[in-house]
Amino acid sequence: MLTDQSSNQRSGAAAFLFPTKVGRLSYFLRLLTVLAMHLGVYLFSQQLADAKTRALIVISWVILALIYGLLFIVLPRVRDFGLPTLAAVLFLIPILNTVFALCLLFGPQNYWQVIQSKISKT
Repeated sequence: MLTDQSSNQRSGAAAFLFPTKVGRLSYFLRLLTVLAMHLGVYLFSQQLADAKTRALIVISWVILALIYGLLFIVLPRVRDFGLPTLAAVLFLIPILNTVFALCLLFGPQNYWQVIQSKISKT
């Protein structure tokens, strides 16, 4: 049975919302979008009078945004950066996640693989 490599590729909205790899600019724009959505949810929740409802909305949003951000923003950028996919767990560690996000933002495609090949040549 012959399989076409392009059949494994997503197309349309699925490719945009759930990418397998993300470049630097797309990574940056996706992070900005999630941050803007965080701000919007926070401002919306401040309009609600009930503190329990406000807390539930904010906590639910943070959990959903964390899951989406980790699986569909950070993980694809980690793949594009050339790191093993398990390295995305570093994004869950406070303070280290900021350093890791900056490395992913400014590092070129396959950067980690290039570094490993240079080390193995010496």
